Amino acid sequence: QTATLSNGAKVVLAQRDDVPLVEMNFQFNFGYAQEDNNELGYTNFMMDMLNEGTNKYSSLQFDEVLDSLGSNLGFGSGLDSSVVSVSSLKANLSETLNLAKEALINPTFPQKEIDRIKKQTLASIIQEENRPVSIAYRNIGKLLYGEEHPYGKPLTGSGVSETISNITRDDIIDVHERAINPANLTFAVAGDIDLESLVSILEDKFGDWIGSSTANLKTLSK
Repeated sequence: QTATLSNGAKVVLAQRDDVPLVEMNFQFNFGYAQEDNNELGYTNFMMDMLNEGTNKYSSLQFDEVLDSLGSNLGFGSGLDSSVVSVSSLKANLSETLNLAKEALINPTFPQKEIDRIKKQTLASIIQEENRPVSIAYRNIGKLLYGEEHPYGKPLTGSGVSETISNITRDDIIDVHERAINPANLTFAVAGDIDLESLVSILEDKFGDWIGSSTANLKTLSK
């Protein structure tokens, strides 16, 4: 079943009422194939930062609220899309979506968290460069398509040490503005909810969302 929200975001539902669970993917049509070669790894980095501090919650507070609901939120990107995955009991779906909305629309990208994620990502890249499978994923794209092709990037999505070392908070904000946009969004849903109820709750949470709200972040304290 399909529908469209008032802001243009698409909804796709496979209704399943075996257990009182709802699984949902927020799928944005923006992945690391859209990165320039001087910003390799920025999309994944930004997605990793979405739950590391928001207007309402610190990183620890966000995790505490999520745990109290028994829900799961995952953040990541691929070549052609960036995805927020939601898993929630039907009874807690509204509160779980509030958390997802807070992460997507109101991230603050604290500098101390950027520094921490940067260290983790650089360590991960070093590991990738020394594991046979990861070496293949990091190089096969440019061998097949060429380094200037959108698919010629390291297919792990982690970028390269040079670009990650140079990433700034403004870079993260810029990628967020391009990637997290309801005009490029599809809600892919499976679980114990009917289309009318699903559209109603998504319209209530996201219907008035018409673009990135992070433009003002560049003026906030870092």
